[in-house]
Amino acid sequence: MIDRHNEPIIVFLTVCSKNRKRIFASDDAVQAVIDSWTGARSWLVGHYVFMPDHVHLFCAPATLPTEPLKQWVRYWKSSASNH
Repeated sequence: MIDRHNEPIIVFLTVCSKNRKRIFASDDAVQAVIDSWTGARSWLVGHYVFMPDHVHLFCAPATLPTEPLKQWVRYWKSSASNH
């Protein structure tokens, strides 16, 4: 990510499930991810769309300095899978 001082940053992100498994076809799995986003306060999630094997979302850093995006995604994927 490019650091842009004093400019808003909004990222469009697509995250796929491991081996493209259809885990997001379950309401419980989707809710676990949403709960993990709420628990991870370093990035804010705006609009999102869940597909059976991936999710599209808009996100923006909530803190400065910004936590690396990969680290945040790793956190909520791990958190949701343990839910």
